[in-house]
Amino acid sequence: MPAVAAGWVLSFTLSMDDVVVSSFVTGPSYEILPLKIYSMVKVGVSPEVNALATILLVLSLVMVIASQLIARDKTKGNTGDVK
Repeated sequence: MPAVAAGWVLSFTLSMDDVVVSSFVTGPSYEILPLKIYSMVKVGVSPEVNALATILLVLSLVMVIASQLIARDKTKGNTGDVK
């Protein structure tokens, strides 16, 4: 469980860094996803923010599951026999 908490803290700090850097680097004519989400949440949580968060969560879970399946297939085929 400590590894999960450490991963959460690391991902949270990196995502907040992404918002801060994006706000400094982009001009007023650009609207990128982290700043759009931040501005939508600042005003109030709307159904669009909930839907976007759900889509991002599902995409992340699909990628994690796919990587775990690929890693399991690679280790299943590798028996460690030396010829």
